[in-house]
Amino acid sequence: MIFILFHLKQLPRKFYFFLAIIFVFTLGNSADALLLVKTTETGINKAYIPFVYMIFNVVSVFLAIPIGKISDRIGRETLIIVGFLLYAIVYFLFGRFNSINIFVLLFILYGVYSALTDTSQKAMISDIVSKDLKGTGFGLYHAVLGITLLPASLIAGLLYDKVNSNAPFYFGSAMALTATILMIVFVISEKRKNHAV
Repeated sequence: MIFILFHLKQLPRKFYFFLAIIFVFTLGNSADALLLVKTTETGINKAYIPFVYMIFNVVSVFLAIPIGKISDRIGRETLIIVGFLLYAIVYFLFGRFNSINIFVLLFILYGVYSALTDTSQKAMISDIVSKDLKGTGFGLYHAVLGITLLPASLIAGLLYDKVNSNAPFYFGSAMALTATILMIVFVISEKRKNHAV
């Protein structure tokens, strides 16, 4: 236990700030199944739902490598900010509309969001945490994701059942927008520290 606490204290403060941002974002990031449930409300034949979801996966996989290269050039922070903002827009529009044509476009954008953030967030951990603490850093990162996904899905389910089917998407959009702002603060604070050194 003492050994673990020693490792946790060795991690830089900005790592915990980044984890706090991930927590806020993930709190509004319910299971993708909710997107599919919302899509069924458009009246589309349920047999086509897997193909709609496949659009998201194809876009995400197709863009992962080129976006990873862009991340190496312009920085992970920028791509994460763009990804969070895109997520906020996508979720807001999922709440605002109920059209399969619009939803297909939103699933494409959702795939872009995934490609922007998935690899960039992990790369950020590698950038922030020293080599000898990477295992601890990634362990905490995945712990935060795992722990937060349960209340995120519970909140989304309650909003869906108790308010309406649009509410969880507006909540997710608000959380993503909050995480975007926090990420911008993170970048600004790091730049100020670097200039002060």
